[in-house]
Amino acid sequence: MTKTLSILTAALLALSPVAAWTTPFEPEAESVLVPPERSNDSSPGAYLVVSHAALDGLAIPRDVLASVFLLHKTRWQNGEEIHVVDQSMSSPVRARFSRDVLERSPRELLAHWRDVIRSGRRPPRVKSTDEEVLAYVASTPGAIGYVTVSAPVRDVPVKILAIQPDS
Repeated sequence: MTKTLSILTAALLALSPVAAWTTPFEPEAESVLVPPERSNDSSPGAYLVVSHAALDGLAIPRDVLASVFLLHKTRWQNGEEIHVVDQSMSSPVRARFSRDVLERSPRELLAHWRDVIRSGRRPPRVKSTDEEVLAYVASTPGAIGYVTVSAPVRDVPVKILAIQPDS
């Protein structure tokens, strides 16, 4: 199933303009870490990364995604401001996303957000449900977030992004 999804992702990437923040795409069987798009992954916290529909590209390297969600990167390559939206602290999807993408424990993230606040910046917006995340991302140019694999992504004008290995 993973190989099929990788091939599907390769085909989608070949047909679309890839933004400057993505790495050049070479279609190899395991070259893209495909999100669990409607796959058999129904484990707690399985997620999809979603962006505003107008955002260029269909994939983003994991390290760039982490920089975006940790607010180290605040603008897309085209200069547009990035608007990050997070899930609630108690949600299984946030725990898994934080572990997989940010590679940080809840305690490390809490310390990070304290530092962000002390520096005069605000942490990402937090939404309580997948539907709220999808509504925010769909209506906010430059927005990016993540939702559970069971979220109604087909009902909202958002783009699902594949996660590539680190750039």
